[in-house]
This record gives sequence, structure tokens and C-alpha cells, in this order.
Amino acid sequence: MSRDLDSSVVTETTQRRVRPRTLVKFEFDSGDVRLCTGYQNITFNSEEYTAAGHLGSVSAIREETELNANGVELTLSGIPSEWISIALSENFKGRYVTIYDCFVDSAGAIVGGDAGPIPHVFRCDTMRIEEAGDTATITLTAESILRRLEVGSPATYRTQWQKRLYATQDTGFMQVGQNQQSETFWGAERTL
Repeated sequence: MSRDLDSSVVTETTQRRVRPRTLVKFEFDSGDVRLCTGYQNITFNSEEYTAAGHLGSVSAIREETELNANGVELTLSGIPSEWISIALSENFKGRYVTIYDCFVDSAGAIVGGDAGPIPHVFRCDTMRIEEAGDTATITLTAESILRRLEVGSPATYRTQWQKRLYATQDTGFMQVGQNQQSETFWGAERTL
């Protein structure tokens, strides 16, 4: 998948020393949780991302030229036990997770400003919690938003369904059965 990069990001990739960072935004009902790799908080889009240091990891994000729905695994380890109750009580399934890849300069500012980070959008799927005394490891699996394209719609395109949804006088679907049974001749004279 091709992406447009800010010119300052392209320039940064040619430097002898680069500082890549990953920003992760979890959009939960109780509020957003924003974390970043590294040891310094980062501000992006007027939102503060808390430094998770070496505690967090994100599996490789695969992008391909074909339209595939790839997932990702996010892990937070060594977290305080009080976060476990938040993780257990939060309705996480289907919530959005946005992962941004970016570079920071020596002052900790994002190269390219708000146009610099490259977004990857996922939806939360499963959460695994492993406790070890006072700390725990939480692993969240998220799937690409493209996965929704692989799931069929429960709707059936029939008159009864349309009347239930829209309660209108729309009669377009009443003709579907007739149209499926008829022969249509295009471009040439009909010969019997």
C-alpha cells in the first residue's frame, strides 16, 4: 500500500541516527488510553502520549499490495496490578486502536509535525492477561478494519426486510423475483 510521506520524514530516514517511535491510541468507552515507545512523553494532535519505555511492544504491522486484513498484537508487560481491574472491566471488543509510526528529533518532537506519523487502524479482538505477583502482562490482539469486508451482512435484500428497516412505500424489491426470471436481450434483434 503506498503512502504519502511528509518531505521532512523522507529527509529524516537518510540521517545517520534516526529515532523511531510508535504511538498507540486505544479508544475505550471510559476514555482514550494513549501510550508511546521510548522514555519521553510525546504530544501529537494536541494529545499527550505517555511513555511506556521498554514495557510495551507491538508486533510487526504488515502492509501488502493486495487488500488483505492483517492483524496486530500489542503487549504491555510489568504493569501495576490496579490496571488489571481496568482491563477486566473495560468493554474492549470492537473498540478502535490506532497505531502511528513516526520519528522524533533530538528534542523529542515529532518529525513532520502532525503530518509526520503514519496511521494504522485496527479494532480490538481478544485480550489475554497473565499475572505475576504485583505486576501483569496484558496482550491485546487487534484485527484490521478491513476484516469487516469479510463478514457478511445479516440483511437480506427482500421486500419484508426493507419494509422493516424503512417503513416506506418503496416497492423496488417487489420486482426482484420477476426480474430474475426474465430474459433480457441487449444489442441484437430477438430471434425465436
